[in-house]
Amino acid sequence: MAAAPHVMVLPFPAQGHVTPMMELSHRLVDHGFEVTFVCTGLTHALLLDTMQRSANSSDALVDGIRLVPIPDGMAEGDDRRDLCKFVEAVSRRVPGYLGDLIGETEASGGAKMKWLVADVNMGFCFQVAMSLGVRVASFWPAAASSLGTSFRIPKIMQDGFIDDKGFPKRQGLYEVAPKMPPIYASNLPWSIDGPPDEQQVVFHLASSYAPWTRLAEITVCNSFLDAEPTAFELFPDIVPIGPLFADEEVRKPVGQFWPEDASCLEWLDGQSDSSVVYVAFGSFTIFDPRQFRELAEGLELTGRPFLWVVRPDFTSGGLTKAWFDEFQSRIAGKGMIVSWCPQQQVLAHPSVACFVSHCGWNSTTEGVRNGVPILCWPYFADQFANRSYICDIWMTGLAVTPGENGVVTKDERASPSIDCAAAEDIHPVPSIGMASTKPRIMVLPFPAQGHVTPLMELSHRLVQHGFEVTFVCTEPIHALVLDALRHATGGGGGGGDALDGIRLVSVPDGMAEGDDRRDLCKFLDGISRRIPGYVEELMRETNVKWLVGDANMGMCFEAAKKLGVRVACVWPASAAGLGTLRRVPQLIEDGFFDDKGIPRRRGAFEVAPNMPPMYTSHMPWSIDGAPEGQQVSFRLVSRNTQATSLAEIIVCNSFLDAETAAFELFPDIVPIGPLYADSELRKPVGQLLPEDTACLKWLDLHPDRSVVYVAFGSFTIFDPRQFRELAEGLELTGRPFLWVVRPDFTSGDLSKVWFDEFQDRVSVNGKGMIVSWCPQQQVLAHRAVACFVSHCGWNSTMEGVRNGVPILCWPYFVDQFANRSYICDIWRTGLAVTPGEDGVVTKEEVTTKMQLVMSDEGIAERAQILKDSADRSLREDGSSCKNFKRFVDLLRE
Repeated sequence: MAAAPHVMVLPFPAQGHVTPMMELSHRLVDHGFEVTFVCTGLTHALLLDTMQRSANSSDALVDGIRLVPIPDGMAEGDDRRDLCKFVEAVSRRVPGYLGDLIGETEASGGAKMKWLVADVNMGFCFQVAMSLGVRVASFWPAAASSLGTSFRIPKIMQDGFIDDKGFPKRQGLYEVAPKMPPIYASNLPWSIDGPPDEQQVVFHLASSYAPWTRLAEITVCNSFLDAEPTAFELFPDIVPIGPLFADEEVRKPVGQFWPEDASCLEWLDGQSDSSVVYVAFGSFTIFDPRQFRELAEGLELTGRPFLWVVRPDFTSGGLTKAWFDEFQSRIAGKGMIVSWCPQQQVLAHPSVACFVSHCGWNSTTEGVRNGVPILCWPYFADQFANRSYICDIWMTGLAVTPGENGVVTKDERASPSIDCAAAEDIHPVPSIGMASTKPRIMVLPFPAQGHVTPLMELSHRLVQHGFEVTFVCTEPIHALVLDALRHATGGGGGGGDALDGIRLVSVPDGMAEGDDRRDLCKFLDGISRRIPGYVEELMRETNVKWLVGDANMGMCFEAAKKLGVRVACVWPASAAGLGTLRRVPQLIEDGFFDDKGIPRRRGAFEVAPNMPPMYTSHMPWSIDGAPEGQQVSFRLVSRNTQATSLAEIIVCNSFLDAETAAFELFPDIVPIGPLYADSELRKPVGQLLPEDTACLKWLDLHPDRSVVYVAFGSFTIFDPRQFRELAEGLELTGRPFLWVVRPDFTSGDLSKVWFDEFQDRVSVNGKGMIVSWCPQQQVLAHRAVACFVSHCGWNSTMEGVRNGVPILCWPYFVDQFANRSYICDIWRTGLAVTPGEDGVVTKEEVTTKMQLVMSDEGIAERAQILKDSADRSLREDGSSCKNFKRFVDLLRE
């Protein structure tokens, strides 16, 4: 009879590594293998001690598995919790000891060692085994995604997320691939407590996984295909063989370091089905005394029976024995506390309803295998990524939310919305128990100037009403806002990342370094796929109560609701615009568009009388470029519009008299505008370019109602011919003008010589001033301004209305054409330029229309009437003021 093939199994010496490799060893024995299970000395001693207590046996043979020790390279008395020293000693010494053991085993007449099945974390032993003719299989005891992430470390460094020592270079999240857990700058997989050199040791270990696994003939992991399809697709060399278990009856020993208190199983037998909260934090987690007490009292407050594993070293010093004894007396009969337990049998017990866990991978897979919902409380390393699997991808659990001081309060733990019995209907955990007394709000604009400004204005108003505001921009927009602030305050002020009580925070926008963010198709695709995950993690970290989100960021609303964060939606444009988007399904049915948003009819359509007509060629998803780009935009607009239904309130930057018909037709859209930051117009409103305030002194030199102000927002681009026609038209009017010309306002080929000559001509006698950006609200409020030549963006429109300035309309794209209709046809406070057949507005057209706008007394009168109406809406008894109070009251709930 042929001898059984001999396999040596080598785990990393920690509980979470020994257990799955012991389970694997039992399975190998079942399949006819001879297994030598090799542990470092201390771990071996713990295993033997546990077995002796549970089976009254001192034998180093357990169910056919031979347990053998080797030294760990540490000196007697060394602290093995010093991970830096421990890893360094094991990696230097164990390979030699292992080589000696293989040689001794064969010299003693035992079966030749055919394979080394070793933990990837022991990859420094692979070369030694191979040199002795032993084949190598590597075993990964955690999620495939975490091993795959380590394979991508060079790319993560290249992308500028971490430096070459593993430390974060920027805050936020990094996504290896969609539907894989992101990694968090604040909780990198190799992050450990202690000095930086210890983290570098662990980072070096993680960086070695890729070359080590390449030495192995196969890499298997304790996971399964449906748990991580994206990871296994991306890293096909990682082979899932889990979830591992030793035997169907869950009776075989799996290498526990502590004696198991099996009496807890009898205690569970006495409880009702799906009634018990099981609490266990693995072998490494340590709580300080305050957190320990908060958890204990939170468990007591739930009113549910609970089984809690409290290792002897689970809490650091300072917890009084008298307090703990009194606690145990109070919960006697209701709760049971053990020092260690047979976790697999506990999780398989019918009475267990919920698992409060540190999210170690073994615990995670054991919870999954038994269908137990998990309340996630990660401690370090890959546990945060495992939390993402549980909460965000599988959606089989929820996460606790620490307060500002890092402590999870008893109220958070005892929240009624984490009723574990309702496993089929898990609701997000509300953010409670915060240290700050101010209601905490996250404000999230779409990353563009016309969206940042009104939401920044709203944020200032909320701060004035006692709220704490975190204002979240994508990283490029955040950088622009900070740069503009530095310019405004002389280069060094502005409060850094804080602004008049508003905390400025950034998240990545999902685009790669060097990508063109003016490619709207790629840009919209990037933010729609990536930003929800980034924002969700930020909400976890900041513990906000409300997300006040731009409707154009509706893709993030679901994440907020999942976390128990309440949602208020801000529509930064006209109510008519949002109302029209809600009618898109009907418009598709009526044949105006196909199901991809492509127009099937040309021209305008009317949603209702006294609402501006909309143009099929100028819908919010209409962007330049290939049809697929427009389809991406259409899908995002449709998704965001649907997401507004998740909000408890929708507010918009408009006022009742401006859009009477729209508010009548869509009564759930609540007007709180026109928005402004402060009556003195001094507070910064999130400009993306530095403002040239010299223009205000220039305006002071001109008579009342004499200056033409010309500005086309942050997106409009003119070709050189149109630019020259506008310039010469302004010159021909003979009126003083202030013209905002962004650095990117015109496409190439505009002669610098021509432009310099033009500027020289118009600057004579102060006839014209050109700036790259200006404080527009202060400009439009200035007595010298008589007319506004505008692209009709909604912010510009509202700012013109609020100051009673007639507008010459020159729309560029999307809703600006509908806004032109409001100005020219419904309010009749302005006129529109008319392009020629070639699409160019001539200098003559500019001059003629400007003169008409500025000389028409009816237009001026109606502009003043509309201004007065806007002012009334903002007074104490005005409709917008009342609506804003209603909004604030809701946010305070």
